[in-house]
Amino acid sequence: MLTLMIHRNENYCITTTLVFFSFDAKILRIINKNLVILDKTGFYPRGGGQEPDFGYIGAHKVDDVTKIKDKVLHHVIGTFEQKEGDVVNCVVEKDRRLSITKNHTATHIINHASKSVLGSWVWQNSAYKDETYARLDITHHSALSRVEMQEIERKANDIIRSNLPVLINFYPRGVAEQNYSFRIYQGGVVPSNDVRIVNIGGLDIEACGGTHVFNTGELGLIKIIKTERIQDGVVRIEFVAGANALNRVQDQDDQIQYIVNKLGTNREKVLETFSKNMDDLDKSKKKIKSLLRSISIATVEQTIKDSIVLKSESNANRFLNCYFKIDEEFDDQFHLLVGQNSVERNPDLVYISIVIVESKSAKVIVFCGKNALKIMKANVLANHISKMLGGSGGGTPNFGQGGGTILENRQDLEEMLKKSLLEKLNDLNE
Repeated sequence: MLTLMIHRNENYCITTTLVFFSFDAKILRIINKNLVILDKTGFYPRGGGQEPDFGYIGAHKVDDVTKIKDKVLHHVIGTFEQKEGDVVNCVVEKDRRLSITKNHTATHIINHASKSVLGSWVWQNSAYKDETYARLDITHHSALSRVEMQEIERKANDIIRSNLPVLINFYPRGVAEQNYSFRIYQGGVVPSNDVRIVNIGGLDIEACGGTHVFNTGELGLIKIIKTERIQDGVVRIEFVAGANALNRVQDQDDQIQYIVNKLGTNREKVLETFSKNMDDLDKSKKKIKSLLRSISIATVEQTIKDSIVLKSESNANRFLNCYFKIDEEFDDQFHLLVGQNSVERNPDLVYISIVIVESKSAKVIVFCGKNALKIMKANVLANHISKMLGGSGGGTPNFGQGGGTILENRQDLEEMLKKSLLEKLNDLNE
């Protein structure tokens, strides 16, 4: 009960036209009411890093296709209502197939371009081709520089503009290996005596069972999205081809235009204006930091005056000065300066500030003076407060920080902290 894969012999399908995105097939078997085996199929199953076709079998949506030995299983959404033996019309989603096809051919082109730019040692480690993007993992000793990435992209698009033919032929394994060497097995050794060879203009020749365009010019454009070193000796290249590449370029162009508009300049001067704005921002930050330092010094005395004294019920010599502030106006930099200066001025002080960020989250800052350290550690207190806010914290005995996002009970925090500190003061085991 094998399934004849009618798309296998040519680039897109069995003919050189695209009419075979629609075909009739007999239902051989239905499994679990949602897996369908046909006597023949134009649906490409998942394999070789290429994602499957979607489409319809009759009125039923196909959302996955897999191949087990010589059988192709079509997964449909919901319960399949047809019967075994029925002949149904099947439709492959054309746009999805063509996007994946272009990304697959682009993968071969990127592989060749990478070898050309980086060196002959480059080998395909793995690959993934989907509708919206593709990625190729190659063997290489280091992360790619931006210059290397751009050169790979440039060479890939040179191949597209050359409009080279993409030829597909079957060869006996021995003939294929003799003619093209073992480099044809970029995606791994093919478990078949007949090897399907995809030849892109004599530049990239690989054993491959995937779908491909007829000429490289059909891709239109390849755009590399990003590269990253994912492990020792392996670099990942993510890219898009065809209409997806154009969409990517246009999205980036829209982002540049947004920046241009925000800067109030034109495209020719955007880098110059951006650099000037960044310089101005750095100068402003320095002025603000200087101003905050001046304000913080002036604020220290008031902070110490506003602190409350917490005393042990059993030991008059055991006490803390505690300052607590929930602040939606000044940022954490301000409280770092005020807190540090305050505990240096008053060694009995515990300085606690909770800085609210855009009404969405809170930053916790805790300082403990030299004498206060004998009773309370800043890192412990910061973690305790942060847990009340749904987060976590840490630090050192004299300085702790943390944060959280649960702000509903923030008004109750001061009383809860007073209670915790008093319990600590009254703990005779301390």
